[in-house]
Amino acid sequence: MQVNVDLKVNLTISESWLNSSVTNREIAIDDYKIHRLDRLHKKGGGVCAYIKKNIKATNFHQLWINLQCRKNKSIIICVSYRPPDTRLNCFEDLLKPNYIQALTLNKQILVLGDLNCNMQENGQECKALTNFATELNLTQIIKTPTRITPTSQTLIDVILVSSTSLVLESGVISTSISDHLPVYVLLKLKTSKKASVPHYNQELQKL
Repeated sequence: MQVNVDLKVNLTISESWLNSSVTNREIAIDDYKIHRLDRLHKKGGGVCAYIKKNIKATNFHQLWINLQCRKNKSIIICVSYRPPDTRLNCFEDLLKPNYIQALTLNKQILVLGDLNCNMQENGQECKALTNFATELNLTQIIKTPTRITPTSQTLIDVILVSSTSLVLESGVISTSISDHLPVYVLLKLKTSKKASVPHYNQELQKL
């Protein structure tokens, strides 16, 4: 475990070994708010930070994964979450640098998640995400509300794709398991087969 301490400000921990069995309450420190990113599916790893409650912290979650399924095309996905109180410049300051770095791998990229930007209203949140997507040539493919309450309908769960040619189908699944409706995308990842040229065993014939 690597620990960096600033007694006046914060505490950051690498190799936190936290997982879903450990609640924030169990590891709470008075007057601090914990921000954590646990390692999924494997033991160990993970990072977390304790930030003084009187300090405004930009909290934007990003989980980047390179997916490879057999001989199909590999893709990169970013699972993301922007808390409602996080400033909109997080797209420019935090997400954009990582996206540009991912572009150097020369693979198709998907950014998915709850970004708390209602894409059905022409507000500041919508404009910020739209400008980010336009600048980086991303297309937002979810078109119907993803969070429905008795008094409102909002589209805040999005899927941004670097190429619409990959998309076979996308949409929103109607279910009551959460106050957010799941979004999905079906992708065309099979590589095109090269045209095979028949090989003939030619024999010389005497005339």
